Amino acid sequence: MKTIQLILGLMIISTFLKAQVFEMDIANIKKVEIHDIYGELIIDGRNNKQITVKLVGENEICSGIKNHQPAEYKADNTQLGLNISVIGDVLNVCVSSEQAQFNNYRIQLPKNVNVIVKNKFASFVNRNTDEHKSHVRDLQVKGMKSEIDINVFASNLILTNIKGPLLASVYMGKCNASFERFNKENPSAITVMEGDILVNFEYSANAHVVLKSGKGEIKTNFPFRKATITNNNQTFTKKNFAAKTSKKNKYSLIEGDINKGGNQITISSLNGKVEFYQYGNPVYLPPVMVAP
Repeated sequence: MKTIQLILGLMIISTFLKAQVFEMDIANIKKVEIHDIYGELIIDGRNNKQITVKLVGENEICSGIKNHQPAEYKADNTQLGLNISVIGDVLNVCVSSEQAQFNNYRIQLPKNVNVIVKNKFASFVNRNTDEHKSHVRDLQVKGMKSEIDINVFASNLILTNIKGPLLASVYMGKCNASFERFNKENPSAITVMEGDILVNFEYSANAHVVLKSGKGEIKTNFPFRKATITNNNQTFTKKNFAAKTSKKNKYSLIEGDINKGGNQITISSLNGKVEFYQYGNPVYLPPVMVAP
């Protein structure tokens, strides 16, 4: 009952509603959980203590989430098709209707709150064409300086100016990630089953790096002090290793320390290529980050 009263109080005191926008003060929130949004989702880290939600772009008229249908939707208390609730120091964002699951949203958050984004297998029927297809949309996270935990079935991840730790798991889709600074305390991992991964990483960071590609396609311009390498199904260890890009080399594993070594980052694609490039070093210019 106290939780319900707190939520209602927050809605009355701290919420400012206007067309297509929802705002709410969340000064005491440490974690934000976002569930079952299947449209495009943009999460922006900001220097404030508010959550701001906006509908963006054109929202398709879709129906029919295969293998996943919430037993009961919660009431829309944002006028944007979402239900936002607070329990303790955790804020939950979930959809309030079948149609809302396919809306496109921009959510602005305090950059230091932890973020969890989850959804399950989704396919949809476009009501205008009756076309049934897999639902793959962009999931962007920008400027978050805290823990990020993403577990989604089908999304193209575009992660820019993050610090981590980052735990990202995607079954279908690509991942582009740019670390502004690497978290030294907790490990990070990016795992993709069907798709390519491109990571830009601070050239002076101290880390233990594990790169894996089931297709045997790993590219990196990082020098490794000592590395274990699997190339053309042969595994060996080498000091001062630098990967060479050529048609003859089929790297499926590169594991070792960059700079002084340290916290671990694992980047793995079962059926895609893995690219791991340094930025900030004037000797190397990383590839331009583009949407997958």
